[in-house]
Amino acid sequence: MSNVRFRSSNSAVSTVIGAILVLGLIVSVIALFKVVYIPEMKKQAESDHMQNVLSDMMDHKSRIDAAAAIGRGIVTTNVEMGGGSIPLIDPGSSSGALGIDPSYGSLIITAYNQSGTNLGTDLTNMGSITYSSNNNYWLDQKYHYESGMLILSQAAGHKKLGDPCMSVRRDPGNSSNITVMMFPIRINDQASSVASTQNEMLTSTIFPENCVHREAYVNNVSISVTSIYAGEWESYFEEIFTGAGLVKNVNYSVVRIDDTVDATVYFGGENIRLHLYDTTTGSPGSSTAVTTSIGLVPELQPSTMKHKDNITVSLIAHVTNYGDSTANNVCPQVRYDLHTGNFEVYLISPPSPVSVNILPGETHDFIWVYNIYAGSNGYADFNITASGSNTGSISRIVRLDCV
Repeated sequence: MSNVRFRSSNSAVSTVIGAILVLGLIVSVIALFKVVYIPEMKKQAESDHMQNVLSDMMDHKSRIDAAAAIGRGIVTTNVEMGGGSIPLIDPGSSSGALGIDPSYGSLIITAYNQSGTNLGTDLTNMGSITYSSNNNYWLDQKYHYESGMLILSQAAGHKKLGDPCMSVRRDPGNSSNITVMMFPIRINDQASSVASTQNEMLTSTIFPENCVHREAYVNNVSISVTSIYAGEWESYFEEIFTGAGLVKNVNYSVVRIDDTVDATVYFGGENIRLHLYDTTTGSPGSSTAVTTSIGLVPELQPSTMKHKDNITVSLIAHVTNYGDSTANNVCPQVRYDLHTGNFEVYLISPPSPVSVNILPGETHDFIWVYNIYAGSNGYADFNITASGSNTGSISRIVRLDCV
C-alpha cells in the first residue's frame, strides 16, 4: 500500500479572508455613506427646499401687492410643502404646514385733516399667512406674511425679507411737503391650515369693492401695529422715515411697547399728502357682487390764481371704467377745503347728467364750474370721490393755489 502525501496550502484561506475584507470594506463604506454623506445631502436638499418655499412666498406677496395696486385680482401660488428627497438613495421627505389666520394682529392708521375728519383705516384684524417647516436635517424655519411684510422666523431670531407697500418722500418741488403712500392689506380669507409633504395651492382673492382709495392733505399720520414681529415693524418705520430725510422727534416718532409699535409723522399744518389704498382679501363684504373697477383723474382749469382775483374755474373729473362690464350709476361727489386765502366759492353749474353708466374701457368727464374769489394768498383742496352701484370707491384731490 503506497503512502499518500499531502502538501499544506494557504491559498483558499487567503481567498476567504480577502472576500471577508472586501465585504467589510463595502459595509464600512455604505455605513460611512449613510452616517456622514446622506445626512449632508439631505440637509442640503432641505435647505434648497426652504429656498423654494421662500421664492413661493415672495412671489405670492409680490402679486398680492400688484393686485392691491389695481384693486382687483386672484393670486394663486403653488407652495412646495416638503423637501429633502433624494431619488433612489433616500426618497423620504420633510413636511410643512400652511395656515391662514384672519384674526391675527392689527394695523390702525389715523390721519386727521384740518376739519377734524379721520381719513385713516382700522384693520383690527389684519390677518396673516404662515408657512412652517418640519425638517429632519435642516433647521426649522417659518415664513410669515402680514399686511405686505414678509418675515423669516427661526431659532436665532426674526428677519424682515419683504417690505410692506409703503413709502414716505419729500415732494421734489417743495421740501416742506411730504407724501405718504400706504397699501394696508388685510388677509380676510377663511381660516384654514394644512400639513403636507406635497405641493399645496395658496389662493388670495381681491375684489374691487374691498379696495378703497383715499387721498387727502392731513396734519399728521399715525400708524399703530400690533404683531409678534413688532421689532421688525419698528426697524422698518425707522428705515423709511430716516430714508426720507425726516428727523426723529422733530418730524416723526417711533415707540414700541411689547408687541405694539406706534409710528407718527407730523410736519406742521396740512403739509402731508396721504395716499391710502385700503385692501382686503377674501369674499366681498356684501351679497352684491362687484363686477368692475374705475379710475379717477381730476383736473382744474386753471389751477392757479392771484389774490384779489375773481375767476371762473372748471373742475373736471375724468372717470374711466377699467373693468370688464358696464359701471352703473357712476356719480362723483365734490368736497372742498379752504386753507387761508379768504376764499369765496360759488357753484355756477354742476355736471349734467349727474349720474352715468360707463362702458368697459371708456372715460366720462364730469364738469363743475365755479366762481372763485381769493382775498389773500392760500390754497383750496377739491376732494372728488367717485363710485357706482357696482363699483368700488375712489378718491382724488386736486389743489387750487392762490399766489
